[in-house]
Amino acid sequence: MVDVFPKYYQRMFEMISGLYLKYQLRTVLELGCDVGHFVGFLREQGFLAEGIDGKLDTYRDDLRNFLHQGPITDIRKVFGDRQFDLIVGQGVVCFGSQFDYSYGKRSNLGYLVLLSVTDSQVKKQLEGNVKEKIEFILKSSFNQLTPGGLFVACENIAITDRIGFTQETAKKLGYEILVYGKQEAILQKPK
Repeated sequence: MVDVFPKYYQRMFEMISGLYLKYQLRTVLELGCDVGHFVGFLREQGFLAEGIDGKLDTYRDDLRNFLHQGPITDIRKVFGDRQFDLIVGQGVVCFGSQFDYSYGKRSNLGYLVLLSVTDSQVKKQLEGNVKEKIEFILKSSFNQLTPGGLFVACENIAITDRIGFTQETAKKLGYEILVYGKQEAILQKPK
């Protein structure tokens, strides 16, 4: 059991480990990397790992050159044409986490939550905005993957978390579906 990063990253690492040899994974980009603990762990394991986060307020000093601030909906703004063998996200393509990120913490939403409960139009609009954001994340990631590269999502921070995109959406963007479950997905960019 790896205990140098939050427990919920254990499953993400197990998924990556299972894919490592089969797909010759070397370069990794973590979406929503926060302070960089998982990026640091992956680097210690020999991966050429970097991270990107929209709110990179603090970071590990030893990872200064490997953590980047920028939009995960448009990775190209930070990395240009650079591509990665693997792009991973923990709590990134989950409807709840993107709702929180876009509109603030659930406990502070008050007004929006009340409106979304009492006004079905507001609820539909907010959900549509989050769904669109998740699609932008998937499309941006697709463009930054090497041919044959993988996008791995693990949404298990809370028991209610779930993958926030459909298989149809992923296929429409060009991905091949390798795994698709309630809390896990592995998508591949065709070679």
